[in-house]
Amino acid sequence: MHGAEYLTDRETANPVWKRCGGMGDISAFSFYANKLITTGEGGMVLTSDPAYAEKARGLRNLCFRPERRFYHTELGYNYRMTTCKPH
Repeated sequence: MHGAEYLTDRETANPVWKRCGGMGDISAFSFYANKLITTGEGGMVLTSDPAYAEKARGLRNLCFRPERRFYHTELGYNYRMTTCKPH
């Protein structure tokens, strides 16, 4: 959850509050309609690693190459919701 904190080192004399989204190489937040920050769908990926960030940028847009649109060297995704309702 965006803005949330969790308590680490509870067993020690010096527990520390840390923000969610900073525990590892990659963190993800959901922006679905029932979340604290909402866009209706989608989300956000956080990383401080430039290689992971570049990979995420490619995956979000079908892995189009920045230097040549519609040229794919990897498999990418396009997870957009449809307007179809289930029967």
